[in-house]
Amino acid sequence: MGGKGEGRVPLHPQISLSPYAKFRYCNPAYTLILSMVDTIRTKEYGDFVGKLRKARLEAGLRQIDVAKKLKRTQSYVSRVEVGEQRLDILELQKFAKLYGKDINYFVK
Repeated sequence: MGGKGEGRVPLHPQISLSPYAKFRYCNPAYTLILSMVDTIRTKEYGDFVGKLRKARLEAGLRQIDVAKKLKRTQSYVSRVEVGEQRLDILELQKFAKLYGKDINYFVK
């Protein structure tokens, strides 16, 4: 077929696979490390997801507990809390009810 090493991804000091993640290799083991960037685009949205996490912790719930009650995965709850997954108003109502908070708590 082709030459030696064909089909392999060359190791670069830094590569970008998506607009939301930057990957880099660490010396010498070439461990792939993911650092999320640009997930929260505004300070206001960062404050919003911070309130979501705070409300969950105040309610004494783990992400897995929330996921089970919402019939979602734990990774979904995690993505919401770090700003990778946006919520619409109907989803926010579910979180607010589960956390025992008024919806205005999250948007003020």
